[in-house]
Amino acid sequence: NYGFNKTQIDSLFPLKDSTQAGECSICLEDIRYRQKIRELQCKHVFHPDCIDGWMNEQENAQCVDMSRKAVELLYLSLI
Repeated sequence: NYGFNKTQIDSLFPLKDSTQAGECSICLEDIRYRQKIRELQCKHVFHPDCIDGWMNEQENAQCVDMSRKAVELLYLSLI
């Protein structure tokens, strides 16, 4: 794998309860109020199962305007 491991994902994007209904930006299915989600800096929200697997498998994980380099810089600033 070239992407992030579970520890990195949990550190960068901790699980939280959604504060409103919405849509997962990967599977496009509904996110219910108070459902566990991950929210990226770009404010896109995801089901953890969708984003965790995707970020773990991507050599250059990107979410719209967010590149892996930006995520790496964020991660380095947290450690």
